[in-house]
Amino acid sequence: GQCLTSEFFSSDLGVCVPCTSCKQYPKTPSCNTCKPLEETPHVWKLAAITSFSVLGVVLIGAALIIGVMMHRRKSHKRPLREPIEETAGPLYQA
Repeated sequence: GQCLTSEFFSSDLGVCVPCTSCKQYPKTPSCNTCKPLEETPHVWKLAAITSFSVLGVVLIGAALIIGVMMHRRKSHKRPLREPIEETAGPLYQA
């Protein structure tokens, strides 16, 4: 029998059984065919949440970096009259 990915074929019953029943009855025959898919809903939720939060962090980080870059460009254009010695001050005296 062709079962869904979230199901397994129970040879005892001769029908497709949802993998969720494996949690209630772990000793069910053919449950081992379900093992990798057992935690799929949670894994997918976690994956979705983490990927979205990572994406959010990346977007915020990118926005901040772009903002800083733009700000620096603007502020770099103004102090062209100032001597360059200031940037090569005590920081570079290693």
